[in-house]
Amino acid sequence: MMSTRRHISTNSILESEFGYCRAVVQDPFVFISGTAGYDYSTMEIPDDVAQQTYNSWETIAATLTRADSDLAEIVKTTVYIADATHAETVMHACARVLENIRPVSTVVTVKGFVRPEIKVLIEATAMWRVQHGR
Repeated sequence: MMSTRRHISTNSILESEFGYCRAVVQDPFVFISGTAGYDYSTMEIPDDVAQQTYNSWETIAATLTRADSDLAEIVKTTVYIADATHAETVMHACARVLENIRPVSTVVTVKGFVRPEIKVLIEATAMWRVQHGR
């Protein structure tokens, strides 16, 4: 059986500006791009790093729903943090979202992001649930 690739977009200006999409569904996975804590309807981002983290997870959850998956299907995350002093705050926020899922995870501090207001960026890989049969 041949699998098809499906792209999922949040239609954010960043996706069109930088030539990517929020997620790619490629059986048996959903790959989620690095997701910043923007409210994509307003393109505003809070200054608070914990709220940025929760906003990232909200976008990831909504994207997974559109991909016929959900947070419980996440198997791997990579969390990028611009300031190591925020690591504990970010990881506690991630733990609240992922406490019952417990995917493998890597946390990396970076020098910065393309947009200076971004303090945290989260990538995720999840299993794709085929609606008929899996």
